[in-house]
Amino acid sequence: MCSGSLDGDSAGMTDHLSTVRAKTRRPRLAALGLPLGLCLALASCTKDTADSPTIGDARPAPSSSEDRDRPTQPAPEIEPAPEDTESPPSEPSGSTSAPDETSTPPATPDPSDNPPTTPDPMPSQPAPESAPPAATGRPPKPAPPPTEIHKPNVILSEYHAQTCAVKVGDSFPALTLTNLQGEPQELASLYGDRQTIVVFWNATGIYAREQFARIMQEGYNRYHALGINVVAINVGDSSEVVQELAAQYGVTTPCLLDPDGQAFQKVATRLLPRTYLLDAEGRILWFDLEYSRGQRQSLHNAVHYHLKQGGV
Repeated sequence: MCSGSLDGDSAGMTDHLSTVRAKTRRPRLAALGLPLGLCLALASCTKDTADSPTIGDARPAPSSSEDRDRPTQPAPEIEPAPEDTESPPSEPSGSTSAPDETSTPPATPDPSDNPPTTPDPMPSQPAPESAPPAATGRPPKPAPPPTEIHKPNVILSEYHAQTCAVKVGDSFPALTLTNLQGEPQELASLYGDRQTIVVFWNATGIYAREQFARIMQEGYNRYHALGINVVAINVGDSSEVVQELAAQYGVTTPCLLDPDGQAFQKVATRLLPRTYLLDAEGRILWFDLEYSRGQRQSLHNAVHYHLKQGGV
């Protein structure tokens, strides 16, 4: 009941204020020299504007006395954002901060921990499979014969056969070459009592040079005690090169030089290394055109086969 009368009084008071405002503005407009009709229209607009809520006023009029009597709550205060205490402000460019006395200075690296490494020089030729055995002062023991001995065969392709000037059963050419002392040397004077192994090689071929590096281990040491000599004939290299390699690999078996390849042309046209097995008279018993594990096994079989044929 009280609420209804209060609402009525409020509405009446609002109309009265609007009328007063309109009447007050009307003389002011007339004083400007405007026509009466225009003054009435502007006063009416002013009245309507006074009756409508002000634009931007978001607070509605109280609907009851309780709402009017209720004190307005102040807006909550917005707390300022806390300052960033974790990262200090960056220093201007060009400034130098004072060193921290409590921090430990970085340790100075010791040059001895990482010594400079010198790359290994690349050899002009691959190293042999294994180094020549060191001399022990005792005569080498012959290698035992293979478990199974069979008649050796020399099987060549048509291409390889065309490079051969001599074959199995032929007499080896009579060659006179120069030894490492610069003296002429007949190959026949170096033949062994039972057999002779003749190896043609050069320093530029990978397998040819490797065979020369192992000629003491796989030739002389294995067969010399059995009455078999080993002779190495170099094709195309100088005496200095051969002497240097012979000293490097510990080769003491006879070495002959064929610098222009004329002697080799009596045996073959191309392809090194070559290994020939001769009997005591210089007749070819077996030969091969390569140096490999299979070639070494074939040579070992051929040596013991013909020794067995000779009653050894």
